[in-house]
Amino acid sequence: MEQVDVIHRVLEAFCASSGQRVSKDKTRIFFSKNVGYNIRTEISDKLQFARTEDLGKYLGVPIIHSRVTKNTYKEIESKLNARLNSWKASSLSLAGRTTLELYLG
Repeated sequence: MEQVDVIHRVLEAFCASSGQRVSKDKTRIFFSKNVGYNIRTEISDKLQFARTEDLGKYLGVPIIHSRVTKNTYKEIESKLNARLNSWKASSLSLAGRTTLELYLG
């Protein structure tokens, strides 16, 4: 657990020098599936961070914990396509927008 002490000291030094604080309520710690339950508990208790199985998204992009597939970025692709279509539509004439609406249905 020496590395946990190092991490804890680094975080304390950062907070002391920057004047910022680590929010224990917002901070989560993610463990590989190769880390045993007892070690997970010991580390998260010492750092006082909650454990999580999914880190969620950062800037709208999912933080990947496993193999990347086509479906991994499907949501981003559909949002991008929707935004591009709206930009295309706004630059078209009334007839072009009507045609695009009929095409996109």
